[in-house]
Amino acid sequence: MQNIETHIVEEPYWLKALVERIDKCVTALNLMGPLGYRWLEPGTINNPNPAWIVAIYPTPNEAYGGGCDGQKLYPGFALDIGHLIEGFSQVKEVAWNNPTGYNGDLDGPEVSIKGLFIGEPVWLRVFHIPPSDEDPTLVVNIANGDFWEKRD
Repeated sequence: MQNIETHIVEEPYWLKALVERIDKCVTALNLMGPLGYRWLEPGTINNPNPAWIVAIYPTPNEAYGGGCDGQKLYPGFALDIGHLIEGFSQVKEVAWNNPTGYNGDLDGPEVSIKGLFIGEPVWLRVFHIPPSDEDPTLVVNIANGDFWEKRD
């Protein structure tokens, strides 16, 4: 049996400001709910890096009707990277990563930014699709385009 480090970390005070900054830099290309995000604190077994890892992605939508009930739909978006990095006090690296294969969730095409945000070392990773376990936030009627918040 493998030992896995598990603990709950409160959302860092600066994370909401970072997500709000990113939200202002995103232009939805079709129907899009709120951005989803996950983070790992530095210096842990799951994140040996000296920086916080923050993964941002669009939340999926759920199809209704049209013979595809329950299917996840992934919204497209444009990201104003120039405006985004203006919010960092220091930028060490900006990169577009497009792996030839996927190894799992939150592994795929991404914009990667490493730097300081509100004094915190951050490795920001903006993905084009969410992890597979991310629940849809909106339901879209395929027949007429109506949509509503998904409720459990």
